[in-house]
Amino acid sequence: MPVGWHRYSVDLQDEDPESMLNYYRGQIEMRKAEDWMGNGEISDLSSNGGVLSFVKSSGGLKVMVNLNFNDRSVPMDTGEVLFRSSKSSLVDRDLCPGEIAFLILHEGV
Repeated sequence: MPVGWHRYSVDLQDEDPESMLNYYRGQIEMRKAEDWMGNGEISDLSSNGGVLSFVKSSGGLKVMVNLNFNDRSVPMDTGEVLFRSSKSSLVDRDLCPGEIAFLILHEGV
């Protein structure tokens, strides 16, 4: 067992809304609820300055997925923030190091 293993027990993580366990539970629920996550097409794949981006389209909805592999924050593209993996505000336009963000792209974007 790793040192400090008790911090990762299901009992403790279940009580913490910001735990890794609850993060993945939320992702599974989002995938079940959001058709675009499991279906549709991937397009506009790009890698620029340590940020991997692609667009997922399904049923008229387009969502840009950004993954920041940098050790610094970078500005995000235009779009309405649907989800962020960090505790950053949904209106903050910087993508934190190691963060994933889903942005809804509206017509004309």
